[in-house]
Amino acid sequence: MDEEKRIIVKEIRKWQESGLLPETYCRFLLSLYLEGDEDPLPEAQEKSGGRNKAWIGLGLFLSIVLILLFTMLFALLPVDSHLYFLGAASVAGAAVAAFYYRRASSFVHVYVILTAFLTFFTTVTAAEQWFPDSRTALGTSIALLSTSWAAVGWTWRFQYLLLAGIGGWLMLGIFLLIEQV
Repeated sequence: MDEEKRIIVKEIRKWQESGLLPETYCRFLLSLYLEGDEDPLPEAQEKSGGRNKAWIGLGLFLSIVLILLFTMLFALLPVDSHLYFLGAASVAGAAVAAFYYRRASSFVHVYVILTAFLTFFTTVTAAEQWFPDSRTALGTSIALLSTSWAAVGWTWRFQYLLLAGIGGWLMLGIFLLIEQV
């Protein structure tokens, strides 16, 4: 193989390792330039799979440790502080979801669902904390939350969030009917 092809193959392998091009494109280009002489998968990529698993394992371990530490800290704080942390986590989750939505990544759904759960817990906790024993405040906050879920689901075209908003309204209506009887 001449020097020009060797440089091109080296660049394609760099693109492949960095994820600059999709895997299928890189394989095609490598098979085109190597003309079947070599294996299109470099040995470095086979070795990097182990490194990626190690990073994923480390990330999972650190996540579990942080969750445990946060849970211990959470138990020691008063309820008002819980609301601030839940609110901050909800805002952070929404920001990350918006970031992944702009990039058209499939990770957006994980963060949207996580944010939906966090906003629900925050809303219910805030209504119970600020308006104790007030079913009106709880019902109003759930109605507003369901409306916001439906609006975001409609805007971002997430059917599950739209259905969650509609389902929240339906469940609220059923509870109100049961309470009337």
